[in-house]
Amino acid sequence: MGKAFKMTLIACIALVLVGYAFAMYSLDKNMEERTISLQEQLAAFEVRKDKLTQQQTALESAHQQLAVQLAAEQERQTQIARQQAIAAKDAEARKAALALLEAQKAEQLKAQQAEAARQAEILRQQQLAAAARQTTPRPTTRAS
Repeated sequence: MGKAFKMTLIACIALVLVGYAFAMYSLDKNMEERTISLQEQLAAFEVRKDKLTQQQTALESAHQQLAVQLAAEQERQTQIARQQAIAAKDAEARKAALALLEAQKAEQLKAQQAEAARQAEILRQQQLAAAARQTTPRPTTRAS
């Protein structure tokens, strides 16, 4: 019994060692495949990260351009508002100048009418005086 038992025991130990070696080989293969998969995922992640970084850079650039455009538009709107304010002041000044001119014209017309009335009165007085001279008998002087 001794020799068969030893042979059986050695066969069992050999079987266990072969099973252990196979398990370790399978585990090693599985770990290697898992490592390759993780490396591929990491590479894909790096590619996505680079793309996202490029997109972020593009978005930041677009944001800066929009900020510049917005500032330019705000400046343009400010200029328009200033021009409108100046135009309104100019229109108000023109309106005031026209009112003053109209008042001056009215004053001048009044003065002209007063002068015309005075001239008409003088003419009427002269006509009355002339009429009075013609209707008044003239003293006749006789030469003796």
